Amino acid sequence: MGSYYGSSGMLYKFANAEQFAIRHEEATRAEHGLEVAAFQQFNMRKIVFKAWVIKKAGFNSFILRADLGSMEGLIPQPGQSFSLVFVDYGNYHDDSDEDSDYSEPESASAHDKDDKNLAKFSCRVNVDPLELNRQWKGTQEFTLSTRQRHLNKLGRLLKPIHKGGPMPLIAVGRSYSDAVDVRLILHSSELTMNSQLDALRSILDGTASEAGQAAFQYLLKFEKPSRFVNLFQEFPHMENPALVKSQHVKAGLRSIFDSLDKDQTAAFHGLRSLPAGICFVPGGPGAGKTRWSLTMAALAQAGDSPVKVLYLLDINRSADDAADRVQATYNKLGQDKVVIRMRLWPMRGRKKKIGKVTEPDNAEDLDEDQEEPLPRKYLKGSDFTTGFLNEYDQMKMNGGKYQLDQNKAPTLDQKAFELWYNNKGSYPLKKPLKFINNEHRDPEERLGALDRLRRTLICLYDDVISSADFIVATPVAASRHLAGYYKPDLLIFDECGHAHELSTLIALAHFEPKAWFFTGDHRQTEPFVTSTAGYGSQLLISTMERAAVNGAIPHQLLINHRARSGLECLASDLFYRQEMRSERRDDSAVPLSTRHLRAWLQGLINNAPKPQAPVTLLGLDIPRLLVSDERNIPAEQVGTSFWNKAHLGFVVQQVTHLLNDPHFTEPPPDDNADPDAAPAPGSIMILSPYKEAVARYRAAVNKIPLGKKVQSRVRILTVDTAQGQEADVVFLDMVKNRASAHVENPKRLCVALTRARQAEVILMPAGMGSNTQNLFRIWNRCMEGWDGVAIQLPM
Repeated sequence: MGSYYGSSGMLYKFANAEQFAIRHEEATRAEHGLEVAAFQQFNMRKIVFKAWVIKKAGFNSFILRADLGSMEGLIPQPGQSFSLVFVDYGNYHDDSDEDSDYSEPESASAHDKDDKNLAKFSCRVNVDPLELNRQWKGTQEFTLSTRQRHLNKLGRLLKPIHKGGPMPLIAVGRSYSDAVDVRLILHSSELTMNSQLDALRSILDGTASEAGQAAFQYLLKFEKPSRFVNLFQEFPHMENPALVKSQHVKAGLRSIFDSLDKDQTAAFHGLRSLPAGICFVPGGPGAGKTRWSLTMAALAQAGDSPVKVLYLLDINRSADDAADRVQATYNKLGQDKVVIRMRLWPMRGRKKKIGKVTEPDNAEDLDEDQEEPLPRKYLKGSDFTTGFLNEYDQMKMNGGKYQLDQNKAPTLDQKAFELWYNNKGSYPLKKPLKFINNEHRDPEERLGALDRLRRTLICLYDDVISSADFIVATPVAASRHLAGYYKPDLLIFDECGHAHELSTLIALAHFEPKAWFFTGDHRQTEPFVTSTAGYGSQLLISTMERAAVNGAIPHQLLINHRARSGLECLASDLFYRQEMRSERRDDSAVPLSTRHLRAWLQGLINNAPKPQAPVTLLGLDIPRLLVSDERNIPAEQVGTSFWNKAHLGFVVQQVTHLLNDPHFTEPPPDDNADPDAAPAPGSIMILSPYKEAVARYRAAVNKIPLGKKVQSRVRILTVDTAQGQEADVVFLDMVKNRASAHVENPKRLCVALTRARQAEVILMPAGMGSNTQNLFRIWNRCMEGWDGVAIQLPM
């Protein structure tokens, strides 16, 4: 069969590896070039923000908040590094400010480099915001790290709120008079691009495993796999639980397996014959895709022989959630297994200075006669000191005690520190830690201690990773370095529909498991692409979507466990060929909590101006309401984004009503929960395609006088960040009557229309339904009462 082209020239089959490589390498390099250009353009603007120090966070680290409302979509993402420049308006001058650790990007002007009123520090965005300040809307949280020799400089630049020493340890003032002026210098890292291209080279030059190359050849055309894998032969206890010796584990696994639905069970039996060891399992919203893959991993690990699992996911927040779910499964089964959430692999930075002493270029080649050999091929350039020292600082702040939350998956640094804390005699770290933290020690001694610490930590982290049963990471974090440590027997790549094909290729190029699982949903997500010029459009197509087009997906999960009372039907018709369905019946399909919300929506219909469509006289069956403004007040534009004042007022009014309603609750849980337990309060999600609308909603909800605990039941997200999220009631605000291109995208619409558990309200201006086929069908179905009711209100 020849290559199959899509309407935009994308290839869905490839004649050979060279054709695949040419398209993806050229497009990947072009995509990176666009990111560099965007960052350079932003840096040249020199936008000044307000920032506040919140608290000390670790070894020479501080938590900062910055007001970043003008970042125009370039706010650094969790884990991304950048430079923070403090603008000293007091003519601060320090002749020793030759900070070789953090260089100015190429986009900075010569004037910047000579400006003595600036001081630069490296930063990272926090992955988890501080609970104490979670309610502080409109700001982004950073971890600010600085070398010991820069602390005095930093203290002179920041305005201390808490005056208890040379540095502000806690500063909670939130007025602009308490802030300092800062600028961000964004850095475009080549790490992702290089990891992707390295995987491609490994496949092309034959250094990847034979199984990995065979899997790649199959994925080119989805034809004639060189082998089939029967996973039940590799792990016989998966098919025959009687082989599991532990009665407790056996009972737990039986309970988990019995809870699988028909689609999930069919996908399980499909593990008997996996072409080239590849298993694609896409699924609709609320179909239990992640649950299915984690159940398969638990079944594989229940035998007597150790089975290691690597779980890859290209979205950090979702990876955190998945790791915690794995930990909860182990706890429930009573299995003493080690799960680790690993973020970016820690690489050595530029040469470091302590006092006036610079670390030698060949520091990593010292002490060649050490007794225990290290896996140097994979560790060259690795540096675990920063993460470990942060945990050490946390221990000191906690009075010398260190204990992990057993209900959450630990990070690699946390697990390594716990191992050392409980086995200090096995890892000689106490003395170098003492030297490093003593500012009165000779700089040469401290530098030597830092090098000894780094070397010992390599042994420690090697032991931790080797002991892991389940590692959760992003593809980039799990590329060549982790492959030198960790040999998974099963590899799960979740949300595969969101990942670029070269990210997917990392799983094949560097690992040789018994099988690769690729889960996700190509109908809800697609890889992010800045431009479709040249071969850029090829990057929009995921490996999973190519597999679907070529008929290479034998099993799908299409039973929706999320939606009640027929809410799933609209998305099923629009995006799933009417194959997505709910198998709930009777009270499970329409529990009392959902009937209460139907009555709330019916009240809105009854109070709307007459005449309404005749269908409203028949009562509301599917709890979906399409609302338009009777006065048709236009949306307001702010920069390149939009918000609608009338919509905001209506939604905030309804949110306030629901939060005050004691009968607004979650539906009964599906598991064997206590039937007499009081139902949990219901949750609300407000979605919009526009960031300005989201910002306005956050500010308005924050003013509802019901307290932070009640307000926490409301989540406000852009459609692009709503994947994997759900709530009992969803308000979807389309904002304006002419849809932008990103609103018309059917995959974004699919996400937007599938978040609700019990009720959905869509705010769509009159006439908007004529913009695109899908929006028109939504409008038409609600106007005629097929999937909800359409009304107009004087907002």
